Amino acid sequence: MPERHERVFKDIDTEKQIDDLQNRLKSDTANIALRIELGKIYLSENMLADAAAEFESVLHVDSQNIEAYLLLASAILRLPNGDLNKASGLLEKAVRIAPESADLHLRLAQVYLKQGKEENAVREFKKTVELPGNTETLVSAYLELMAIYRKKGETGRAGDMYEKAKEINPGIDEIIRQTEINRITPHPESSCKDCKQGDGIHPELEDRIKNAREKIEK
Repeated sequence: MPERHERVFKDIDTEKQIDDLQNRLKSDTANIALRIELGKIYLSENMLADAAAEFESVLHVDSQNIEAYLLLASAILRLPNGDLNKASGLLEKAVRIAPESADLHLRLAQVYLKQGKEENAVREFKKTVELPGNTETLVSAYLELMAIYRKKGETGRAGDMYEKAKEINPGIDEIIRQTEINRITPHPESSCKDCKQGDGIHPELEDRIKNAREKIEK
Protein backbone atom coordinates (compact mmCIF):
# COMPACT_ATOMS: atom_id res chain seq x y z
CA MET A 1 0.00 0.00 0.00
CA PRO A 2 1.45 3.43 -0.92
CA GLU A 3 2.50 5.62 1.98
CA ARG A 4 0.10 8.44 2.84
CA HIS A 5 1.44 11.97 3.13
CA GLU A 6 0.26 15.04 4.99
CA ARG A 7 -2.90 16.37 3.39
CA VAL A 8 -2.67 19.77 1.76
CA PHE A 9 -5.73 20.82 -0.22
CA LYS A 10 -6.00 23.23 -3.13
CA ASP A 11 -8.88 25.16 -1.59
CA ILE A 12 -11.10 25.31 1.50
CA ASP A 13 -14.17 24.03 -0.35
CA THR A 14 -12.40 20.80 -1.25
CA GLU A 15 -11.31 20.34 2.35
CA LYS A 16 -14.89 20.86 3.55
CA GLN A 17 -16.20 18.40 0.98
CA ILE A 18 -13.71 15.77 2.11
CA ASP A 19 -14.54 16.35 5.78
CA ASP A 20 -18.24 15.95 5.00
CA LEU A 21 -17.71 12.68 3.14
CA GLN A 22 -15.45 11.32 5.88
CA ASN A 23 -18.03 12.15 8.55
CA ARG A 24 -20.80 10.48 6.56
CA LEU A 25 -18.65 7.38 6.10
CA LYS A 26 -18.13 7.04 9.85
CA SER A 27 -21.77 6.01 10.20
CA ASP A 28 -22.01 4.27 6.82
CA THR A 29 -18.65 2.59 6.28
CA ALA A 30 -19.86 0.28 3.50
CA ASN A 31 -21.33 3.06 1.35
CA ILE A 32 -19.64 2.44 -1.99
CA ALA A 33 -20.90 5.61 -3.69
CA LEU A 34 -19.45 7.81 -0.94
CA ARG A 35 -16.09 6.05 -1.04
CA ILE A 36 -15.90 6.34 -4.82
CA GLU A 37 -16.71 10.06 -4.57
CA LEU A 38 -14.11 10.59 -1.85
CA GLY A 39 -11.50 8.62 -3.77
CA LYS A 40 -12.09 10.67 -6.90
CA ILE A 41 -11.52 13.88 -4.97
CA TYR A 42 -8.28 12.50 -3.55
CA LEU A 43 -7.27 11.53 -7.09
CA SER A 44 -7.99 15.03 -8.39
CA GLU A 45 -5.90 16.42 -5.51
CA ASN A 46 -3.06 14.06 -6.45
CA MET A 47 -3.38 12.37 -3.06
CA LEU A 48 -2.79 9.00 -4.63
CA ALA A 49 -2.28 6.83 -1.54
CA ASP A 50 -5.52 8.10 0.00
CA ALA A 51 -7.35 7.57 -3.29
CA ALA A 52 -6.02 4.03 -3.63
CA ALA A 53 -7.09 3.22 -0.06
CA GLU A 54 -10.68 4.28 -0.79
CA PHE A 55 -10.90 2.28 -4.02
CA GLU A 56 -9.43 -0.79 -2.31
CA SER A 57 -12.05 -0.43 0.42
CA VAL A 58 -14.74 -0.44 -2.25
CA LEU A 59 -13.37 -3.66 -3.73
CA HIS A 60 -13.38 -5.31 -0.29
CA VAL A 61 -17.13 -4.65 -0.19
CA ASP A 62 -17.88 -5.24 -3.88
CA SER A 63 -15.27 -7.25 -5.77
CA GLN A 64 -17.26 -6.78 -9.00
CA ASN A 65 -17.13 -2.98 -9.01
CA ILE A 66 -15.65 -2.07 -12.39
CA GLU A 67 -15.30 1.64 -11.64
CA ALA A 68 -13.23 0.88 -8.55
CA TYR A 69 -10.87 -1.35 -10.56
CA LEU A 70 -10.39 1.39 -13.14
CA LEU A 71 -9.85 4.10 -10.56
CA LEU A 72 -7.47 2.02 -8.45
CA ALA A 73 -5.41 1.17 -11.53
CA SER A 74 -5.36 4.87 -12.45
CA ALA A 75 -4.11 5.83 -8.98
CA ILE A 76 -1.38 3.19 -9.09
CA LEU A 77 -0.23 4.27 -12.55
CA ARG A 78 0.12 7.86 -11.41
CA LEU A 79 2.45 6.98 -8.54
CA PRO A 80 6.13 7.86 -9.16
CA ASN A 81 7.03 4.16 -9.17
CA GLY A 82 3.66 2.81 -10.20
CA ASP A 83 3.39 -0.98 -10.13
CA LEU A 84 2.55 -1.88 -13.73
CA ASN A 85 2.02 -5.54 -12.84
CA LYS A 86 -0.51 -4.65 -10.18
CA ALA A 87 -2.29 -2.22 -12.51
CA SER A 88 -2.50 -4.75 -15.33
CA GLY A 89 -3.67 -7.42 -12.89
CA LEU A 90 -6.50 -5.20 -11.70
CA LEU A 91 -7.56 -4.41 -15.25
CA GLU A 92 -7.37 -8.07 -16.27
CA LYS A 93 -9.77 -8.89 -13.44
CA ALA A 94 -12.07 -6.10 -14.56
CA VAL A 95 -12.04 -7.34 -18.16
CA ARG A 96 -13.04 -10.81 -16.99
CA ILE A 97 -15.97 -9.29 -15.13
CA ALA A 98 -17.06 -7.01 -17.98
CA PRO A 99 -15.58 -8.32 -21.26
CA GLU A 100 -17.97 -6.13 -23.26
CA SER A 101 -16.42 -2.89 -21.97
CA ALA A 102 -14.39 -1.17 -24.69
CA ASP A 103 -12.93 1.23 -22.14
CA LEU A 104 -11.52 -1.60 -20.03
CA HIS A 105 -9.82 -3.18 -23.02
CA LEU A 106 -8.36 0.21 -23.95
CA ARG A 107 -6.92 0.84 -20.51
CA LEU A 108 -5.50 -2.69 -20.31
CA ALA A 109 -3.90 -2.28 -23.74
CA GLN A 110 -2.26 0.98 -22.66
CA VAL A 111 -0.78 -0.69 -19.58
CA TYR A 112 0.49 -3.59 -21.69
CA LEU A 113 2.27 -1.03 -23.88
CA LYS A 114 3.96 0.44 -20.81
CA GLN A 115 5.08 -3.09 -19.90
CA GLY A 116 6.52 -3.65 -23.37
CA LYS A 117 3.92 -6.33 -24.17
CA GLU A 118 3.14 -5.07 -27.66
CA GLU A 119 1.34 -8.18 -28.93
CA ASN A 120 -0.97 -8.18 -25.92
CA ALA A 121 -1.57 -4.47 -26.40
CA VAL A 122 -2.49 -4.89 -30.07
CA ARG A 123 -4.91 -7.66 -29.15
CA GLU A 124 -6.64 -5.45 -26.58
CA PHE A 125 -6.74 -2.40 -28.87
CA LYS A 126 -8.38 -4.55 -31.55
CA LYS A 127 -10.95 -5.77 -29.04
CA THR A 128 -11.60 -2.16 -28.10
CA VAL A 129 -12.60 -1.13 -31.62
CA GLU A 130 -14.74 -4.25 -32.07
CA LEU A 131 -16.98 -3.23 -29.17
CA PRO A 132 -19.46 -0.37 -28.79
CA GLY A 133 -17.68 2.54 -27.18
CA ASN A 134 -17.67 6.31 -26.93
CA THR A 135 -15.91 8.47 -29.49
CA GLU A 136 -12.87 9.18 -27.32
CA THR A 137 -12.27 5.50 -26.56
CA LEU A 138 -12.51 4.32 -30.17
CA VAL A 139 -10.43 7.17 -31.59
CA SER A 140 -7.76 6.58 -28.96
CA ALA A 141 -7.57 2.85 -29.78
CA TYR A 142 -7.31 3.47 -33.52
CA LEU A 143 -4.56 6.04 -33.03
CA GLU A 144 -2.65 3.74 -30.71
CA LEU A 145 -2.84 1.00 -33.37
CA MET A 146 -1.76 3.51 -36.00
CA ALA A 147 1.31 4.39 -33.91
CA ILE A 148 2.23 0.74 -33.41
CA TYR A 149 1.90 -0.13 -37.09
CA ARG A 150 3.82 2.98 -38.13
CA LYS A 151 6.63 2.07 -35.76
CA LYS A 152 6.77 -1.42 -37.30
CA GLY A 153 6.94 0.03 -40.80
CA GLU A 154 3.46 -1.20 -41.73
CA THR A 155 2.40 2.08 -43.30
CA GLY A 156 -0.63 0.65 -45.09
CA ARG A 157 -2.18 -0.66 -41.89
CA ALA A 158 -1.22 2.52 -40.08
CA GLY A 159 -3.03 4.54 -42.73
CA ASP A 160 -6.11 2.35 -42.38
CA MET A 161 -6.21 3.02 -38.64
CA TYR A 162 -5.88 6.75 -39.22
CA GLU A 163 -8.77 6.73 -41.70
CA LYS A 164 -10.98 4.81 -39.28
CA ALA A 165 -10.19 7.30 -36.53
CA LYS A 166 -10.94 10.18 -38.88
CA GLU A 167 -14.31 8.64 -39.81
CA ILE A 168 -15.27 8.82 -36.14
CA ASN A 169 -13.81 12.27 -35.52
CA PRO A 170 -13.20 14.33 -38.69
CA GLY A 171 -11.53 17.00 -36.54
CA ILE A 172 -8.54 14.83 -35.68
CA ASP A 173 -6.12 16.74 -37.91
CA GLU A 174 -6.97 20.01 -36.17
CA ILE A 175 -6.65 18.41 -32.74
CA ILE A 176 -3.25 16.97 -33.64
CA ARG A 177 -2.16 20.32 -35.08
CA GLN A 178 -3.28 22.14 -31.93
CA THR A 179 -1.55 19.68 -29.62
CA GLU A 180 1.64 20.20 -31.62
CA ILE A 181 1.31 23.96 -31.04
CA ASN A 182 0.70 23.35 -27.34
CA ARG A 183 3.74 21.09 -27.19
CA ILE A 184 5.95 23.80 -28.67
CA THR A 185 4.43 26.67 -26.65
CA PRO A 186 2.80 25.05 -23.60
CA HIS A 187 0.45 27.11 -21.47
CA PRO A 188 1.42 27.25 -17.78
CA GLU A 189 -2.00 26.01 -16.69
CA SER A 190 -1.71 22.90 -18.85
CA SER A 191 1.84 21.98 -17.91
CA CYS A 192 0.68 19.21 -15.60
CA LYS A 193 -1.82 16.99 -17.35
CA ASP A 194 -2.28 14.89 -14.21
CA CYS A 195 -3.69 17.99 -12.53
CA LYS A 196 -6.58 18.33 -14.97
CA GLN A 197 -10.07 17.91 -13.68
CA GLY A 198 -12.01 14.91 -14.91
CA ASP A 199 -13.45 11.61 -13.78
CA GLY A 200 -10.08 10.35 -12.59
CA ILE A 201 -10.00 7.55 -15.14
CA HIS A 202 -9.55 8.94 -18.61
CA PRO A 203 -7.06 11.43 -19.99
CA GLU A 204 -8.47 14.18 -22.17
CA LEU A 205 -8.95 13.22 -25.83
CA GLU A 206 -6.35 15.80 -26.83
CA ASP A 207 -3.83 14.19 -24.47
CA ARG A 208 -4.56 10.74 -25.85
CA ILE A 209 -4.03 11.91 -29.41
CA LYS A 210 -0.90 13.81 -28.42
CA ASN A 211 0.51 10.67 -26.81
CA ALA A 212 -0.20 8.66 -29.95
CA ARG A 213 1.33 11.38 -32.11
CA GLU A 214 4.51 11.36 -30.03
CA LYS A 215 4.79 7.59 -30.42
CA ILE A 216 4.50 7.90 -34.20
CA GLU A 217 7.30 10.46 -34.35
CA LYS A 218 9.75 8.34 -32.34
